[in-house]
Amino acid sequence: MKLKQPMKTISNIFLILASVVVLSSCGKYEEGPAVSFRSSAKRLIGLWEFSSIKVDGIEYITSYFNDSTDLKISMTGTRDEIFAILVEDNRNSSQLSTSLLELNDKSTEFTLCLSESPLYTDVTQYFYALIPALKEENTWTIQRLSVNELWISATYQEQIYNLQLSKIEQYLFNP
Repeated sequence: MKLKQPMKTISNIFLILASVVVLSSCGKYEEGPAVSFRSSAKRLIGLWEFSSIKVDGIEYITSYFNDSTDLKISMTGTRDEIFAILVEDNRNSSQLSTSLLELNDKSTEFTLCLSESPLYTDVTQYFYALIPALKEENTWTIQRLSVNELWISATYQEQIYNLQLSKIEQYLFNP
């Protein structure tokens, strides 16, 4: 009979600890995920492609694919320094623009500036015409950050930009 009491106590402690972990990780991002055991920085690392581009609620992804080179964002670096790199195909492609990605303390926002390079204007011209908020320093709010999805939004020149990206290649942190 005495063995059941310690087991019940251990079960209760485990239940309380599990509840604390779940509740402390909930609600970080408006759109989820509810629970993640990977750091925000680790989830950001990888090659991302655009799956939705909305400006003031109007979807532009179809015109993006029709009129633009299919540009991607490669995020790489270390736990302390993450770089966002605008590329054509993959992380080994020409680096059309590079920016240090500065996460805030809560990892709910980041600052980014993928400035336009005169060398690649022919490739990036339509991209920056559609999403000018990326070529100047801007703070982006992370609405969803999962292993395979990144949803961000920013207001730029009184227009609201909502971008949804899908991870197509996972990277590891640089040593």
